[in-house]
Amino acid sequence: MEQKGIISDRFELNRQIKADNVLLRELKSLVKKLMDAVKNTIPAIAEAMAAVRQKMVIFRYQLLHIGARKEKLSHTLQVFKTDLRRYENIVRQLKIKIRERRGLLEEKKTIPAIRVLRHWELAQKIATLTENIEELKSEKALLLNQFNCAEDQGMAEVKQHITSMENSLKKLDQQETTYAGELEAALTQYIELQQQAADMDAMELDTVRHAIRSGKERETAQRLQAAYGKKFDSGMLVQSRMDAAEMVGETTEPVSIRQSLKPLPGQQNSQSHKIEHSRER
Repeated sequence: MEQKGIISDRFELNRQIKADNVLLRELKSLVKKLMDAVKNTIPAIAEAMAAVRQKMVIFRYQLLHIGARKEKLSHTLQVFKTDLRRYENIVRQLKIKIRERRGLLEEKKTIPAIRVLRHWELAQKIATLTENIEELKSEKALLLNQFNCAEDQGMAEVKQHITSMENSLKKLDQQETTYAGELEAALTQYIELQQQAADMDAMELDTVRHAIRSGKERETAQRLQAAYGKKFDSGMLVQSRMDAAEMVGETTEPVSIRQSLKPLPGQQNSQSHKIEHSRER
């Protein structure tokens, strides 16, 4: 499929998993360094909280992306499997009816011509079976066309594709479990930082954190754009930020979407429209 210019789900999924894993390693390494080096000073706590929050946003984005992909893949798989069952049922019916017609034709040959009524009955049954067989053949041809198969032999590739989609779903389930665990761990880290900051000047800490926030937002968008390329969804990023804010007990704040979602070179500049539409909703 790749050689024909068609990017298969399996290869595309494997590429995305690799990109996600690279991003995961980078985030875990960065946050570990900050957590190890954190001191009971407002700038240090603020920087660590911003980094952990950024990690939560990214993990939430990955979970949303996986969920959307699972939904789409599950729907496609269901359609494929339903059509495959129809095809296999038609093939079975064709074999039965062709075998039955062959038997009737053999019987018709052996019956003496004097048995006119029996000849007529057999002719009627053969005609009905022939009509049914042609209808089944037409339906089978339509299904083969839906699968882009010229002949029955092409269905072997369709079955392989179904197996590939099933395996992709299993991989997505595993990724979902991984990132759900990472998100939970990041939330625990954030709560620990909140506890460390409990005795600090809340207003000063809030001021420092807000000064850091815009830069982290831009960095988050750039990281996700680099990891997801053309499949990056700015509306999904907005939802991820809202979800992360809710998890840590913060209210979401409007940000400059035009600044935080600058597209990478060569990427279509459709993000701003998506975000404005999302904010209006």
